[in-house]
Amino acid sequence: MVHGDYTQFTLIHGGWTADQLTEFGETHSIVRGRMDNGWGGLVQKLAGVVEG
Repeated sequence: MVHGDYTQFTLIHGGWTADQLTEFGETHSIVRGRMDNGWGGLVQKLAGVVEG
């Protein structure tokens, strides 16, 4: 969505079922917790691409 001089986007991190196992035998709740810790860095990289 464009707002004047900037663009806003919404990221939805979904599709996780807490007790379902991944192909590697880990529950989604374990993997989701691991992935949640990585979003800060990914958003910074995205900002660098957009601003660059």
